Amino acid sequence: RHELYCSREHGYCVVAMVWAPGQATPLHDHDGSWCVEAVWSGQLEVTHWHLLQADDDSGWRFAQGARQHQRAGDCSGLLASAPYHSVRNPDPQAVAVSIHVYQHRLGQCMVFDPDRNGRHWPRLLPLANDA
Repeated sequence: RHELYCSREHGYCVVAMVWAPGQATPLHDHDGSWCVEAVWSGQLEVTHWHLLQADDDSGWRFAQGARQHQRAGDCSGLLASAPYHSVRNPDPQAVAVSIHVYQHRLGQCMVFDPDRNGRHWPRLLPLANDA
């Protein structure tokens, strides 16, 4: 994560991300923020997830939604009302670069670790930037 700009006046934040070959995120949210993402170079695969059940005691359940294969110049978004997705660089050899505009600076997000029974367990993940 490379923070490029944060607006003091409007609050939005622009971040560049560099993805190693095969690198992926777990299923995660954006801490209540919308996001617009564009692939600068390479390719990314974005999978949207629909929340079916949120229960910290018995596990969260999600249904896999649309999967988008994106190449340089393609964009997608994540609404605050549909806040769950995962992202990966499907290329086994090439690096990918993406640009993200967030509603506000993200200092943390919730990731959801899967178990063998199809449940996911929430875990707060602090986010770091290099700048």
